[in-house]
Amino acid sequence: MTVTAPIPDRSGYRRERELTLADRDARWARVRAAMATAGIDVLVTAPNPGFWDQLQAHGTYLSSVGGNNAPVAVVFPRSGEVTAIVGPVPSREFWLAWQSWVSDVRATHWAVGDGVIDRLGELDSAGRIGLPGLIGSPRFPDGLVPSGFLDKIRAAFPASEIVDATALLDDVRATKSAEERAAVAEAIGLAEAAFDLLLAEARPGIAERVVYGRMVGNLIENGAIPTNFLMWSAGTNFGYSLAPFPTGSALKAGEPLYCEIEARSPAGYLGQITRMACLGAPSDNLRRMFDDAAETFEGVLASMTPGVTMREVIAVYKEYSAASRYDLVPVIHTRALGEDRPMIVYQTDDPAILAYEIREHHIYAVKVQVRDKTSGEMAFWGESVAIGSARAEQLGTHDISLPIIP
Repeated sequence: MTVTAPIPDRSGYRRERELTLADRDARWARVRAAMATAGIDVLVTAPNPGFWDQLQAHGTYLSSVGGNNAPVAVVFPRSGEVTAIVGPVPSREFWLAWQSWVSDVRATHWAVGDGVIDRLGELDSAGRIGLPGLIGSPRFPDGLVPSGFLDKIRAAFPASEIVDATALLDDVRATKSAEERAAVAEAIGLAEAAFDLLLAEARPGIAERVVYGRMVGNLIENGAIPTNFLMWSAGTNFGYSLAPFPTGSALKAGEPLYCEIEARSPAGYLGQITRMACLGAPSDNLRRMFDDAAETFEGVLASMTPGVTMREVIAVYKEYSAASRYDLVPVIHTRALGEDRPMIVYQTDDPAILAYEIREHHIYAVKVQVRDKTSGEMAFWGESVAIGSARAEQLGTHDISLPIIP
């Protein structure tokens, strides 16, 4: 007699605040309508958990499978069952316990492409295969798809046409549901709580890594899913950028502290803030710089109404910069599950980005960076905002201020 081991209760590992099946069904319907318009039979997302787990956003969007840099590929046919292909770690059993969106989860021994080929072979039609991320991803214009993965698919299906589907899925993903907006707002709350911890615990003499580590711990304790993007700098900057990790150096009185905190909410959505504080009173120059950042942020926010283009928004930054003694530079990018378009980091001359039209239900991370080319000092402020019917709305609760840590 064969004895089958009982399946243990894994309900405690179900994702907290998972987006509903109704939200999933509406999403899948929009994607499949776009596929029909483009004549695409099946979408295939490649495994690429890089850049703080942001480069697999397409696959996560279609399946809800993924997190903490675990590789996953998704086969999404125009009709029929959606399939997630994973490696042996985390296991198939974990992903089935973690989410309820996809029941066809298949494990391979690391060769995820082989699992994709097997699933494509089961479909009635795979004549035109769309690969989101093949080319044109904002931060990685050369593409997100591993060459070996692509070569395998081409060799297995020589008669199929393989096309880039980055814009197709980016366009669908740009419009956020009410559930998605709530998930981003929750992530902003997690990021703000981590910054509040910095204000409570950062003091002269404490090592950078101690404060940084407590901030990361605070994110996880409050429900954020790793990996969380947390850039940091104390007392300096690196070409007007921050460090990706802290050091053991002690914080010093009079130093400015800079943070770019991105939390991933329990539902898997990202919210980002940029904040700064001072260990003691800031210099008059730094205070003026921050005031310019705050004023510009509010002006840019007021300009971001449905129908406005990115060219017009950048013009607002330029107006404030022209009136300032400092250089004011724009940073605008979409962020919800990961790498999205459009993206403006300091500048752009891309005509497609400049012509990109803001619409209701979009979400953007909007930031202002102020640079003093004489002293090398920097000030900034920013956070994720949602586009309403009449204007952009901040998703955070912090006042726009420069906190002073006594």
